Amino acid sequence: MASCSHMGCNYYLASDLQDPPEMIPEFIRYWEEGYKLVMATKPQSEGSAWVHSLRKSYYRLLDGISTIAVVNDSTGFGLYDKEVLDHLRKIDDPYPFLRGLICELGYEIKTVPFTQPRRLRGISKKQFLYPV
Repeated sequence: MASCSHMGCNYYLASDLQDPPEMIPEFIRYWEEGYKLVMATKPQSEGSAWVHSLRKSYYRLLDGISTIAVVNDSTGFGLYDKEVLDHLRKIDDPYPFLRGLICELGYEIKTVPFTQPRRLRGISKKQFLYPV
């Protein structure tokens, strides 16, 4: 993950560029409108249909067993206001599930969908049972 600071907020994206950095100006625009969390979601993917289907199943399962609504198809790619990051830093959890914690904080989340491009080189560092 890569992180950059911008006027009181940070944005995070995967360094393999499967998260399109050209979305960052759109994130900033929503942040300037008052959203403290702007999250990219990938409802469609040009990658493996099997893996994408597995992700969809994972989120359905998570929704079914959780009392907190998680942003489906989120990768963590997005913009986080400094207030949100300060709030997260106060949580004492040695193994945080960031996507769940973000939703539990109660901030309004603006989602921006994108189609994830197919990986052109290399392999994912995430193992099969890693939270999709």
